[in-house]
Amino acid sequence: MLYNFVRKPFNFSGTFNHTSVSSYQIKEKAYCRFLSEHDYVKDCSDENMLSRIFKKILLRKKEHHEKFEDEQEDGRFLFSNSSIKDKWSKNKRISSIGDDIKSEFWSKENLMYNIKLLKNEKIEVNDYDTSDDDCDDNKISKYPKILKERDNSKPIFNWHLGKISVLKMLDNAENFSIGGVKYKDWDLIPILPPNNNKNDKKVHKMFKASISARYGLKNKTMKFFIKKIPMDTWVKQYNLMTEYDGEYLLAGENAVMEAMALAFLNEYHPNIAPKFYKLLYEEDNKNSSDCILDNEIFYDLNLFNDFLCEKLNTNINGNIVMISEYYGEDIFDFILRETEGFNTFLNKNKKKKILYESLHLLVKLHDAGFSHLDLSPENILISDKYQMLFCDFAKSTPLYSFKLRHLKHFEGLYSFESCEPSIGKIEYMPPECWNLLRKYKKMKIKDPMRNLNYITNQDKRKDFYYDVSNADKYMLGVFFIWVWNNGYLWSRSDPEQDHVFYELSQADMNFNMLERTKKWPDDFKFILKVTTS
Repeated sequence: MLYNFVRKPFNFSGTFNHTSVSSYQIKEKAYCRFLSEHDYVKDCSDENMLSRIFKKILLRKKEHHEKFEDEQEDGRFLFSNSSIKDKWSKNKRISSIGDDIKSEFWSKENLMYNIKLLKNEKIEVNDYDTSDDDCDDNKISKYPKILKERDNSKPIFNWHLGKISVLKMLDNAENFSIGGVKYKDWDLIPILPPNNNKNDKKVHKMFKASISARYGLKNKTMKFFIKKIPMDTWVKQYNLMTEYDGEYLLAGENAVMEAMALAFLNEYHPNIAPKFYKLLYEEDNKNSSDCILDNEIFYDLNLFNDFLCEKLNTNINGNIVMISEYYGEDIFDFILRETEGFNTFLNKNKKKKILYESLHLLVKLHDAGFSHLDLSPENILISDKYQMLFCDFAKSTPLYSFKLRHLKHFEGLYSFESCEPSIGKIEYMPPECWNLLRKYKKMKIKDPMRNLNYITNQDKRKDFYYDVSNADKYMLGVFFIWVWNNGYLWSRSDPEQDHVFYELSQADMNFNMLERTKKWPDDFKFILKVTTS
């Protein structure tokens, strides 16, 4: 397996740039990861590694046709000759820090920077800024000064910034309106669980709404997606998230983290998730005339949570309501609609477009400081112009952490690792998560966040944690298979439960061994190998 479960802090001299992971082309990303995770790379200079990558790509390309056409495809390669260098050069990391940073990595090519970044080594920052007077949580706000000094940069997510973003979105359902149409007058149409499953255990309820909002002299039809979270569920989850500085991991869906992700991305990183309009407080008693949200009082999410507790203690129930844009359709329905009635599949050009855009979207999400952990065709939205957005962030986590859970005396910025195995769909769950499920069952562990507190040794700790960014990459690889194969190759990504996955895992994810996949493009099989092994 290419996963590295030991928490090794990043290691490069200089300061941390959250926008460093650019959306370079698929094949380069695959080679970067492949080279960076093998010991022999350490014996090579930076220049040799860069040369090795491009030589391998170009040598393979020269052996075949110079132009790729779907109609004249030789079945070997997924991308055109010119795509590698062109797409990479268009997505070079642009540093806004300036020339005063004395680090060799700022002057290297973008690809080399990302090779270093992919290694699980420590980020050496000159110092941390803990002087933020506006922040009550010094541990969470403590990030390199350079991130604060970059006027043109976009911040990466942390708990403190996320709370501020959520607070800006809070409103009273009784007061909220769009285009002159009050929320209480919207016609909410229930969205049923998949296959109208009455046994669905999700506590939230989902709706869609369409209103004709008036802007000036014209009416504009707007569509919304609404998710209602019971107030008591929100309070419990917020308390847990506060206790663990925004890093509590739920086996189920985390409504607080989802609202935080939507609010933060909407404010700082648009075009990753649907537009987020408001987070509403809605009482069951619609006749209440209380001034529920007073901007002069509710300036802190902790106070808002206390307010909710008081309401619950007086038997007043309600919901926290997320209102976001109803964007396009999910890729599952999109492909079904595109091929319905034609008894055929998407052509390869359209498939390649979906693959590239989904990779680009995941890189942007990681740039923002989030992992998704529930990638699937149902959770990727697409427009008719193939513009894509992620939805359903209820499993998401930060991508970085300022502390090492269960261990003391560690300072710095770390790649976030999770001990919660219940992520993704059963076809997408990384094998190490299946192993954790079995281990927890044997050890009778029901709440890993609390039950693993006894661990103080790093060697013991690594057996219970996995890197969330690697989990996202694994899920993206499974999604690639689903798109290219017009369906999954396995029913569960667990060698103990699925014979196809067992055979592939025994062969080190060599897709040449399957009759169905051996004629797939070679570079595509290589990408799958390094993302799923």
